[in-house]
Amino acid sequence: MIRVNEIFESICGEAGFFPQGSWCTFIRFQGCNLKCAWCDTKKSQDPSEGTVMHVDHVLRMCNTVKVILTGGEPLLQGKSIKTLTDALWENGHEVQIETNGSILIPPEMYNNYWVVDYKCWSSEHPKVHTELNKAFEPTWRGMLCMYPYVKVKFVIACRADADEALKVMKQLTDCGYSEDFIVSPVGANGSLIDWLKTRMYEYTNRIIFSLQIHKLIGMP
Repeated sequence: MIRVNEIFESICGEAGFFPQGSWCTFIRFQGCNLKCAWCDTKKSQDPSEGTVMHVDHVLRMCNTVKVILTGGEPLLQGKSIKTLTDALWENGHEVQIETNGSILIPPEMYNNYWVVDYKCWSSEHPKVHTELNKAFEPTWRGMLCMYPYVKVKFVIACRADADEALKVMKQLTDCGYSEDFIVSPVGANGSLIDWLKTRMYEYTNRIIFSLQIHKLIGMP
């Protein structure tokens, strides 16, 4: 059984392993262990809300090849999430999971595509510079570099965020991380993007700017 906020179909509006614009089924899990300042899905934070559903029921609602698991935080669902992802792959789906970076990805689930957040300064979460970003300490950075299906995303709201993201990009590059970095400017701020491409010039060939195009055209 899993606790779900909503299941819907829409375009993939953010960067990841699926091209932006791909038609996908979104499974939004209920419950999150963080409350980031710029969260745009606050309705999915409370773990007591949402609907408890059987995995088979969820599976029947997935009518697209590409399926994105998001939240809330999917990894709070325990072993049920592996049951669901295994069933999705077995039924011909491709699975991308978006996670907030606070929980270690189980090694047995690295067959999925992953987009892992790094929470920068503007998230205003009290754990940001302690255990929250432990995924990016040396041992965790090594794991991120070891597996081929992990992209790291930075949500950027200000220049302090950009400076922090740049530092982490260098650390990941030094340990062998070779995937593109995803940079998501809050509010699709054009002036911020223009500044970022100057500030991060040494990584511009490895940065995908993710502008939430589904919101720009008024889709869920």
